[in-house]
Amino acid sequence: MFEEFDFSKKQIDGYYKAAIADLKIARNSDEPEVIFRFSYEAFLKISIAVSAINGLRVKSKQGHHIALIEKLAEQLNFDDINIIGQVYPVK
Repeated sequence: MFEEFDFSKKQIDGYYKAAIADLKIARNSDEPEVIFRFSYEAFLKISIAVSAINGLRVKSKQGHHIALIEKLAEQLNFDDINIIGQVYPVK
């Protein structure tokens, strides 16, 4: 599901900035569904950024969001990320 890739600092910063933008939308909303969706999207973008820092790129396949969360838990050595992160229903 992952492949080695050499990301530039600019690319990694882009993922981080996109996550921050999603968190700002979540913070400024009063709608629980908007807050949840944008917070979850930020969580995935942070997962992408951490993988990029570690020289890994996720392949876009069904279930790649699950693989990103699992990889983040592994990379940060914090298994609770899996428990918290796997709550979003797959459509």
